[in-house]
Amino acid sequence: MKRFSFFHNVLAALVLSSAGAALHSVLQTLLGSADALRVALLVTALGYLAFLLHQLRPGFGVALAIAGGVLLALLLLVVNPPLPVWLCVLPGALWLLRCALRYGSLAHCVLDAVINGVALCVGLSVVLHTHSLWLGLWSYFLALAFCVVVPARQSANTPTLNALSAFQLARSSAERALLRLQKNSVRPL
Repeated sequence: MKRFSFFHNVLAALVLSSAGAALHSVLQTLLGSADALRVALLVTALGYLAFLLHQLRPGFGVALAIAGGVLLALLLLVVNPPLPVWLCVLPGALWLLRCALRYGSLAHCVLDAVINGVALCVGLSVVLHTHSLWLGLWSYFLALAFCVVVPARQSANTPTLNALSAFQLARSSAERALLRLQKNSVRPL
């Protein structure tokens, strides 16, 4: 079964949006609405980071990705920029990680960036119209789930079409050579 599938992304969207909205509603009374929103966004982004690392199973750089995510979270908490900066930095960092782990082509990264931008616009417009953080996060992650349609880089152990066609060409040449040898070596007496 394909690991990074649309179904897995939809399940992650459901879990992350529910956790983010629940965390926001709990922290809202303790921290205030703006700070609770920032913490909920950070926890949701770190949850998506964990989801990406689990689904894509990179062979290297896991500790670096985790350290980068935690460092980014701490930096955002310490500097505390305006909310639009948070809404650009968090999806941008997750997009960079997804591109580094999944794609081998710049065109695929650009297509994923377009999907990421559309997902961010969808999530923001839903939050602005419904005033529901859960629905906004759900819409964002649901639209982001369409990044599975962008073809991923092929692994090194998967033969490409060129390698298969070259193999077929070499095989047919070898079979023809064997047939010629058999014809030439078997002469009637």
